[in-house]
Amino acid sequence: MAGDLFSQTGECEKALSCWDRAYANDSTQISCLFSKAELYASMGRTEDAIGQYEEILAWLDAHGYNMELEGAHPRRRIQELRGEGCVPHSVQEIFPPIQAI
Repeated sequence: MAGDLFSQTGECEKALSCWDRAYANDSTQISCLFSKAELYASMGRTEDAIGQYEEILAWLDAHGYNMELEGAHPRRRIQELRGEGCVPHSVQEIFPPIQAI
């Protein structure tokens, strides 16, 4: 997809525009929304990224997806972007060492 190529070459506004056009032409292309959200996050446009993830959640709900399952990633990313919750940074944080008894 052209948006992906523009994103990889640092042409962020062109990438966003391509994803907007692709989604406008085919609103089943939810991957465009995910791509925009992650690009916004990488650009430091946190509020735009959160808004995009909220749009993804609305899309999933409107299309009858299992929100507990399919909505987990967008909800987690919103929490991460807001600085909420614990995001593990190492294996030790995920699996703390077992202490001998």
